[in-house]
Amino acid sequence: MGIVTVANAAARLRAPQRTAQMIALMTIGYSFAQIVGPPMAGLIATRTGSFVGGLGIVAAGLVLGIVFLLVDRYQAKRRTLPARSTME
Repeated sequence: MGIVTVANAAARLRAPQRTAQMIALMTIGYSFAQIVGPPMAGLIATRTGSFVGGLGIVAAGLVLGIVFLLVDRYQAKRRTLPARSTME
């Protein structure tokens, strides 16, 4: 519940004019993961005899999310920096 609250607050900051659409898209993503994730992890565990593969996929998704966050922050900083003058 805590991460959803933080994500919703981030959506409000990121797109104040489209907050409802952002929250709707995030909810679709959460729902998809909650429906598909457990059966997929169970299938991987059944075939390999371990949950390591499923946890590896989750870890890769987490790393991918961190990369997206860092790219977004980098781009946001570039948008807020004043343009450099070429006349100097």
